[in-house]
Amino acid sequence: MMIMNNSKIFFNAILIGFTALIYMLSTSFKQDYIQEKIDGKFVYTKNCSVCHRNNGKGIPHTFPPLYKSDYLKNHSKEEIISIILKGQKGKLKVNGKIYNNVMTPFKNLSNEEIAAVLTYISNNFGNSSAVYLPDEVKKVRESLGK
Repeated sequence: MMIMNNSKIFFNAILIGFTALIYMLSTSFKQDYIQEKIDGKFVYTKNCSVCHRNNGKGIPHTFPPLYKSDYLKNHSKEEIISIILKGQKGKLKVNGKIYNNVMTPFKNLSNEEIAAVLTYISNNFGNSSAVYLPDEVKKVRESLGK
């Protein structure tokens, strides 16, 4: 009887360990897939780098830099999200210089993609630590009626 109880305990321990391993692997795979799918750097490279360049320094006198951008620091998340959704035209002062060009709207990007790219921009190019959430983007999108 003692051998049978030890066998059951051993079997249950193996079963629990195996179940935990499968759960951890599936969760990790899912997180990696989601992260890869909405990777902010990828979204930036695909949609933003043509004008703002891979290094975030923009094109002088044409497209403003995102690199150490005082504009990002001095405007609310809602304003920044709104620019992504609505686009921007007219004069814009960034890092002490005036830019007067057009940025097309990117309302075709999902809330997750916009949050990912803005988080990427806000934590790279000499900027620091703003995190954008898909729900914040959703709220701004809804307020704009788009």
